[in-house]
Amino acid sequence: MTLLFGKYRITSYTYGYKVSKQKGKLWSILSYHDTLEDAFNTLLEHRVRVDTKDFLVDFLDANNFQAQKDSLLAEIKKIKSEMEEAYGKR
Repeated sequence: MTLLFGKYRITSYTYGYKVSKQKGKLWSILSYHDTLEDAFNTLLEHRVRVDTKDFLVDFLDANNFQAQKDSLLAEIKKIKSEMEEAYGKR
């Protein structure tokens, strides 16, 4: 028996079940379990950790972008102010 969940799968073997992750065309075994329930719970826990990590990375990237944008806008305002001083407002 094989259950597919995106890049993850649970497969049965002689002694129980194994959870694997696809890397390219190959499957890397993450863990072995005696019951299908244990294998499924491990898969869900792994997905929550991975999804949370991906969310945090995206969130931090977005915050970094916002900080860079704010810094750039402040610099543009400073340059505009200096130009207005030098050439007068138009």
